[in-house]
Amino acid sequence: SSIELGLFALIAVAVLLPFGAIPLNVGFNPTFLDLALLAVAGVWMARVLTRQSGEFIATPLALPVVVFLVLAVFSFVAGMAYAPVDSNVLRHFAEILIAIALFFVVVNVVRTREQLGRVVIVLIIAGAISAVLGIIFYFLPHDTTIYLLSLLRVFKYPTGDAVLRYIEDDPNQPLRAISTSIDPNVLCGLMILVTALATPQLFAAKPLIKRTWLAAMWGAMVVCLILTFSRAAFLGLG
Repeated sequence: SSIELGLFALIAVAVLLPFGAIPLNVGFNPTFLDLALLAVAGVWMARVLTRQSGEFIATPLALPVVVFLVLAVFSFVAGMAYAPVDSNVLRHFAEILIAIALFFVVVNVVRTREQLGRVVIVLIIAGAISAVLGIIFYFLPHDTTIYLLSLLRVFKYPTGDAVLRYIEDDPNQPLRAISTSIDPNVLCGLMILVTALATPQLFAAKPLIKRTWLAAMWGAMVVCLILTFSRAAFLGLG
């Protein structure tokens, strides 16, 4: 009933359990992110159809986004002449379309400065939790980290030694932080986003989060980013 809470749930899933899949096979295993995206989009569409959402907001970016979506569909259809399409490929393509179309949901739901502030707070907090998990898993004994991350097997996460990632995939090289993102490159991309959101808040006259807590969360994000050993991520954050 609350699309704003739906957005918060979507952010939490995308940040903390991005690859978690429901242990229910319907030809494929739908992910929590799939369900969160569909739920938010569905609630918004229901509000539009029942005229509870207010006037539709279209920004100057709406047309380019629509053009991109149309081109993507035509490209996909044209590509079918050169490569087979199975249910997995079709599902991933549908996920991409829904994720991009989320743009229209966000601009029509997040209408005030206060709403935007709450979304940013949830993003920063979820990112800080992911960073802390990444640091903890990094410094725990390897066997303990493998055991804890393998508990996510029920959500179709990898298990065993495969959960640990090293530089150049060489166990003789330093370990890379992964948190619950499976891949260190996915994690460092996330850390760029949340750290870039949190940094200006440190210097804001009225930060959205108490500055002491914000500084601690920011520090965890930076440490986690360093532990991913991604030079491109350092450049991206800069």
